[in-house]
Amino acid sequence: MWLSAVIVAVIANVLSSVSATIAIGELPSLSLLLFPSHQTKKEFGCYDHMISDEWRQAVLDFHNRNRRMIAEGKQESKPGKMMPVAKDMNELYWDCNIEYNAFLRNCNGNIALPKGYGEVSASIKLANEHCNVTEKAFAALEQLWNEVTKKDLSADPNYDEAEQKNFGIMAFHDTTGFACTYSKCSDKLLCLYNKKPANNGDPLYDKGATGDECLSCQLTCVENLCTQDPYVPGEVVLFDY
Repeated sequence: MWLSAVIVAVIANVLSSVSATIAIGELPSLSLLLFPSHQTKKEFGCYDHMISDEWRQAVLDFHNRNRRMIAEGKQESKPGKMMPVAKDMNELYWDCNIEYNAFLRNCNGNIALPKGYGEVSASIKLANEHCNVTEKAFAALEQLWNEVTKKDLSADPNYDEAEQKNFGIMAFHDTTGFACTYSKCSDKLLCLYNKKPANNGDPLYDKGATGDECLSCQLTCVENLCTQDPYVPGEVVLFDY
């Protein structure tokens, strides 16, 4: 009974603080008044609460920033050799279902990779609970992305599974959804992508000239990347038995 009285008192106090001059349609929801939101730049709503939305946003921004460089013809491969402008490079979306699949696979390598998906991974040491996991993730992602420098892609930006597999999966133009995760159970950063080049030697994207960046997606183009409106999340296809 005393708890009910406390709740009633709190509600009454909150409501009394709302100005009587505010129209009914302008009243904030009671849940927001009682429990203020602590939203980040984007609230992802993923299952793993051990990973912060700030971390997710940073990894997402890393991918789209680099994909935009390719789209605009500003990505260097071999020193002095710039990759050509990409037609219709897709913006990536963080997919919580893919993150869950990655979480399961990261701790159990026997779990199958979803059909048609791409995967990249790198070792990161998480033994120290005070380590900066964002810095460690960025260092690992930079190492994977920098495979681009192993081969001259200025004429033919094709998928090379032997030398540039990780870069090729991260840069593939047709991919729309992805997610990364990390875990002490594997000391590994693992990212899954909902598409990858089908065959070794396939083009990573269609080459174009300046102005062709969003040739087929002009109505949904944002900063030279094609957006998905709306993005349709992948299915949770992995199960932890």
